[in-house]
Amino acid sequence: MGTAGKVEPTDTVWNEEMTHRVPATRVKGLLPAASAAAEMPVPTTPGRETAATEEAAGMTPEQEAEERRKAAQKKRDLEVRPRRVTSVKGAIILSQDGKEARIRKKCLKCGTEDNKRTTLKILPGTSRTTFFCPNCRRVYPVEITGV
Repeated sequence: MGTAGKVEPTDTVWNEEMTHRVPATRVKGLLPAASAAAEMPVPTTPGRETAATEEAAGMTPEQEAEERRKAAQKKRDLEVRPRRVTSVKGAIILSQDGKEARIRKKCLKCGTEDNKRTTLKILPGTSRTTFFCPNCRRVYPVEITGV
């Protein structure tokens, strides 16, 4: 099957002598010799390979450097950066670790503090929750703004 071209190098194969499946390239004599494999065309998406080759051939060194710079910038943008809380309304920040802020809620009118700690995820923009003040018997908003 391998020499007939019915087994690809990326396929996994198995027989009764094996305990588990292995890549076809690891079985000796299954696939044609390396010279025959080199002659066989590699399947590609039509148009993609020629477009990439033409694009790379027509680039100046300055354009290649610009492409590398853009790729590096895109990689940096995808990395998760530590966040921080920049403002708070209706709470006191106890701590923050770049991902979450631990707060204690506080009434905006009478100043009564909650006896529990609350953890909020720091997101770009404003995160909101509420606090019910037992003295005022009202619900007040709690907001943290993060960057």
